[in-house]
Amino acid sequence: MIPRLLIVDDDPIDRKLFRRYLEQGSPEGSFSIEEAESVRAARRRLLNGHFDCVLLDHLLLDGTAFDLLRFLNQRTSAPPVVVLTGNNDEQLALELLANGADDYLLKDRLSGQALTQAVRFAIARHQAPRFHASGPVAPPVAPPSGIRPWTERLRGEVHGYRIDGMLGAGAMGAVFEAVQLSLGRKVAIKVIPPLLAKDPESMQRFEQEARILACFDSPFIIPIYDMFQHEQLYCIVMAFADGGSVEGLLQRERRVSPRRATGIVRDAALGLFAASSQGIVHRDIKPGNLLLSARGQVRIADFGLAKLSRNAQVLTAPGIVLGSAAYMAPEQWYDTAELDTRCDLYALGCTLFHLLTGRLPFVSNSPEEMMRFHLESDPPEVSDYCADCPTALADIARKLLEKAPERRYQDGSKLARDLHACLTARSRAER
Repeated sequence: MIPRLLIVDDDPIDRKLFRRYLEQGSPEGSFSIEEAESVRAARRRLLNGHFDCVLLDHLLLDGTAFDLLRFLNQRTSAPPVVVLTGNNDEQLALELLANGADDYLLKDRLSGQALTQAVRFAIARHQAPRFHASGPVAPPVAPPSGIRPWTERLRGEVHGYRIDGMLGAGAMGAVFEAVQLSLGRKVAIKVIPPLLAKDPESMQRFEQEARILACFDSPFIIPIYDMFQHEQLYCIVMAFADGGSVEGLLQRERRVSPRRATGIVRDAALGLFAASSQGIVHRDIKPGNLLLSARGQVRIADFGLAKLSRNAQVLTAPGIVLGSAAYMAPEQWYDTAELDTRCDLYALGCTLFHLLTGRLPFVSNSPEEMMRFHLESDPPEVSDYCADCPTALADIARKLLEKAPERRYQDGSKLARDLHACLTARSRAER
């Protein structure tokens, strides 16, 4: 009987990639694969059918791997679980294993062989009898681990860059810290995984991001310096953000002062104005894609989902929604062909709300509920969660989050001017 697998991940691109890994690592038809995008959807599928193994992302839109593990631990017959994560944290791995996970794999070390072996080993261990008349049965021997992670190909000196370490990794790629030896400057190198490089659409997006970044001469957009290939790895060399990301800032501080939030969003607005002036829509504005310099200036990064709004090939198939659900404008859920900069400004409004209040304007248990909230529900008032927010700044946030694009700011320039006026007025008031 063909084993049935359930892939649980809120990112459709990740789910597609894991399918490719499994197809690469085993003969065609070796697995029957189904998908779920949330803890809630996974529970529903597990209640309504039998699965031989679950591939579970650590972080989901409506919860974490621990939530689904707790659910499975309450069932008398539950499939083995292989957790996939970009978080190289030994303590986290031990906690997941202690809570019932059968294996824990880092996304940056995945290959078709590694993932297939982990799945087959988990199924075999789960199905093996615990005891025999002659005594305990030894568990199956673990598969060999002599698979070289693709991220280890970028080491030492490569194409005139000294690789100093990996900043982060996920199913969609990795980012390395490096030094350009000829100029002695620190840079970031973004790398696409070899398997994705074989996917024409993924490569088109990667190359498009490089071309888009090369168009810009704006202090508010991360610049590109170089592009090269090394051992089947495709690499983009960009400026290094020594202040981290706005997402990291929120993780450390939960919320920031109105003054700081105003400065962050003003810089991002100027970056979006520069992008829209080139006919480019980012489509994935969120705190994780806003990078900070050591002095706190913001630069927009990650144009991998960007759309050239004029005279460009469309890389998104009809009916495919791209973006991050918590920050997506109403029109982005159903109209990917006609998007313009106003969808990015809506996402920037969600980011401003998050910075000021420490929470998102909409919180839901599933992508479907998140979509309904963005399409139908009014966001809460900033002042309900941020008592010291100036009225003018709260009004700006409200305007950015209007459902109808024509009622929002129409471009980043006017938004930046209004935010600058807020900063000026606050400076006068503090004298």
